[in-house]
Amino acid sequence: MEEEHGCILPVIEATCRYRSPARYDDQILIETRPALLRGPVLKFAYRILRKAEEGADPTLLAEGETVHVVCDSQMNKKPLPAHYAAVLRAMMAEA
Repeated sequence: MEEEHGCILPVIEATCRYRSPARYDDQILIETRPALLRGPVLKFAYRILRKAEEGADPTLLAEGETVHVVCDSQMNKKPLPAHYAAVLRAMMAEA
C-alpha cells in the first residue's frame, strides 16, 4: 500500500488492557479485526489469548486497540484507497 498508493498508517493511539499473565513458554494467539473506518481514521481491535490444551477454551490475556490515520509520505491526511476501504467495511459487517 505504501509504494503502490503512497499511503502510510501511523499509529496515533494505542491502548491495552491486561487480563491474565503470559509466561515464557506459552503459545499465544493474536486476533486482529478492523473496528472503525471513518474518513482517514482506522481503528483495529486486538485480543491476545493463551492457546488452550486440547478440549479447553483459550485464556484471554489482553485486549487492545490501535488508532491509525491514513497519510501520505508528507504526513498529510488522505483517504484510504477505495478497494482497501471496501474490504475493511465488509470485514466489519461480518463481525
